Amino acid sequence: MNPAPEGDGPEASVIIACYNAMATLPLQLEALSRQQDAPRFEVILSDNGSSEDMLALADAWADRLDIHYVWAGQMPGAGYARNVGMSIARAEKWLFCDADDVVASDWVARGVEVLDVAPVFSGGAIHANDDQLEYSLDRIWARLDRELPGKPPVIVDTPSEWPIIMGGNFGIQRAVALKIGGFDTSMSRGVEDNDLAIRLQKVGIHISAGGTRIVYRRREDPADMWHRSFLAGRWHMVLVERHGLSSRSPELRGRRWMADPLRVIGAGLRNATRGRSGDWPAVCSRAGLSAGLWSGWLQFHLQDRLPGPMVGAGLGGREPDLPADSAVLVLSPHLDDALFSCSELIRRTRPDVWTVFAGDPEPVVTTSWDRSCGFADSHMLVTRRRVEDIAAFEGTGTQIRHLDLIDGAYSSPGRRAADMTSLANAVRFWLVEHADQNPVVVLPVCAGVTASPGVLERATSLVSRLNRLNGQGQRDGGASEEPSESGDPVNAGPDDPGVVTAVMSRVIRELRSFKHRAYQRRRARVQQKGLAVNPDHFAVRDAVLDVTSKTATPSSVRVLLVEDLPYLWSQTGDDEVRRLVDRLGGSAEPHELHVDRNWKFERIARYTSQLEVMDPAHHRFNRPQTIPPVERCWELTRP
Repeated sequence: MNPAPEGDGPEASVIIACYNAMATLPLQLEALSRQQDAPRFEVILSDNGSSEDMLALADAWADRLDIHYVWAGQMPGAGYARNVGMSIARAEKWLFCDADDVVASDWVARGVEVLDVAPVFSGGAIHANDDQLEYSLDRIWARLDRELPGKPPVIVDTPSEWPIIMGGNFGIQRAVALKIGGFDTSMSRGVEDNDLAIRLQKVGIHISAGGTRIVYRRREDPADMWHRSFLAGRWHMVLVERHGLSSRSPELRGRRWMADPLRVIGAGLRNATRGRSGDWPAVCSRAGLSAGLWSGWLQFHLQDRLPGPMVGAGLGGREPDLPADSAVLVLSPHLDDALFSCSELIRRTRPDVWTVFAGDPEPVVTTSWDRSCGFADSHMLVTRRRVEDIAAFEGTGTQIRHLDLIDGAYSSPGRRAADMTSLANAVRFWLVEHADQNPVVVLPVCAGVTASPGVLERATSLVSRLNRLNGQGQRDGGASEEPSESGDPVNAGPDDPGVVTAVMSRVIRELRSFKHRAYQRRRARVQQKGLAVNPDHFAVRDAVLDVTSKTATPSSVRVLLVEDLPYLWSQTGDDEVRRLVDRLGGSAEPHELHVDRNWKFERIARYTSQLEVMDPAHHRFNRPQTIPPVERCWELTRP
C-alpha cells in the first residue's frame, strides 16, 4: 500500500477499472484532461487483464494527464481492479469512474469538495447510447448540463433502507476505504458497489449525494442486455442472502418477482404487436433480470451455495502469518523465478533460496533458448545467469544456493529422475535441520496456460507404470519429459535399463517420440494463447510436495504456493490451485503481499539476459510502475 501523500502529492486519485477499453476509454480520458478548476489529481488505470494494449494507451496520454498504469488481472471483476488501483493510490481522496462513461467538466472539483465534508458519496447520471457518445466532448457536456444541471451535495447522516453506490461515479476518503477493507472481490456484475454501501452503513458510515454527474453509456443490444440483466439478477441474490436483506430489497419486496416470468411473457406479446416500434431492449432486460433472480434464488437461497467473502483482495492486506523465527525455504526452478514471483516475501523474511535447475550441462549443448537469450551455447548462458542471480540477491541478506540439477531444455529422462531424487534428499535434510524452527517451504503454483495431456502421453504413462509394477522400470521422479522454455526436445539419452522385453523397450521409444512431437504441436497452439506453464515448475512443485507429505509430522511443515511471474500474465494460478486441491485433498487459503515495486525492479533488473525474452510484446519488466503491485500465494493444508 502506498503511503498517504506528503507535500506536493496529488489531492485526489481517480481510479478507473478497465478491461479491453481501447474503443471507449479515450473519451473518458479526454474528459478528465479537460477538467475545470480541479486541484492536482492523478489517474490510475487499473487493467483487469485486457488482451488490448492498455499500457500503450496510458503512455499516449502521459503528456496530458498524471496517469499511472497498473496490471490487475489476477482476479476478474471491477472490484478487484479497483482494489489494486487503490493499493497504489497516493492521495487521501479517491474518486471512481468507469472506462466507458464520460464525467462532467467539474467532476473532479466537485468530488474533492464533497470529500472535505462527507466520508463517501455517490453521484447521478444521464444515459446515452453508443451513437450519442460519438459526438464531440463539448456537445456531450452541453447535453449533460442541460438535462442534469449541477446541484449542491446533500450530506447524509442517517441510514437508508437500501444504500446504493454508483460504482462509476462515487468518491471515498482513503481512511474510510481502508477501514472497511475495500471491495469484496467475491461479488460481481454490478453488486460489488452496493455491497460496499451496505458494509459501510453497517459500521455507521452513510452515503451522501455528491452532486457529481456523468453520462452513462447504455448498451442497447437486446442479447447483451438480457445477459447483463441475468447476471445482475443472480448476483443481487448473492447480495441479499449474504447480508440478510431480502425483505428490504427493492427487487424482491412482496415476492412479486416470482410472478415476473408471466409478466415478461405478456410484455413480450404486447411488444410483438407493435412491430419495429416495440421496446425489445427493455423486454430483454426485464426477462434477463427475472431469469437471473430465479436462478440465484434456487442456487444461493434454496441450495445455500453462497460464495465465501473476499474483502480486500488486491489491496495487499491478506498477508500470510510468518513468525519472525520461522525458517523459510524458497524453491526457485530457474535463476530468476524467486525474485520474479515472491520478491516481497524474500524482502521481508530473508529466506534460504535454492535455484534448482542451475547446473551446467556436460557436454555443452545449444538450443533455441540459448540463442534467443543471445548466447552460443548452454555453458555461456548458465554461467551468465548464475552471475546475474548473485548480483540480484546482493545485499538482501538472503542465503542463496545454486543446485547442480539440469534444466529440462538440456536434460534426459534418466538424468531428470536422478536430479529429482537429489532434490528430494536435499529438501528432506533441510526439513530435519530446521524442524524446530516452524519450517515454511515456498513452491511455484504453476501459473500459465496449460497444455492438457494427449492420448499418447496417457499411453506412455500407462506403459511406464506397467514397467514399474514389474520392479524394473525407471523410478518416477515426478518430472516431465517435455521441453522447458526453449521448446526443444530433451536429449534422447540411453534407453531405460531393465525393461521387461526388447519389444516393450521399442514400444516405449516409439511412444516417446510420437508423444514429444504431439506435445510440441499442442504447446505451440497453447503458446498462441499466452505463456505456457513450464514443466520444470511442475517437476519442482510435485517432487517437494511429495517430500513434505511424507515427513514424520506433515502438519508441522507449512507449504506456500506462489504465483509464477511472468506466466500469470497469460493465466493466473487459481485454476491450478483448484486442480491441486482436488487431487491432494485439503484446502488452499489465499494470501497476498503488497510489493515494494522499486525494490523488486532494482533486483530483477540484474537479469538482463531474461527480461526481454520473458515479456517481448509489452516490456513490463522495464519499469517499476508496470510490475504487478500484488504477489499472491496460497497456503496448502493437507487433510
